[in-house]
Amino acid sequence: TVRTFPVGRQERAREGHWIGGRLAVLKTARASGAAQLLVREAVRTAKGHDCQLFTAHIQEPNVLFFRRLGWRVEGEPFTYRGKPHRLMIADLDKA
Repeated sequence: TVRTFPVGRQERAREGHWIGGRLAVLKTARASGAAQLLVREAVRTAKGHDCQLFTAHIQEPNVLFFRRLGWRVEGEPFTYRGKPHRLMIADLDKA
């Protein structure tokens, strides 16, 4: 599963900015490529809703996986819910 949603659903929402959140794949399915398919589909779905910027807070151990999908790191590491994360930005041209 993966969650995607536009930033700020109120009037002050940043037009075209979507966030990916909570990517989860069963351990037994992680070698199947399911995560890669889910991430690509999440980005495609957001693009279908006029997404201009797609970001996610990625746990540090998963940064390489997202880099392989064309995402780039933005800024310095930070702690989120007690774990090191990085803000990453999807390459919308690769979706």
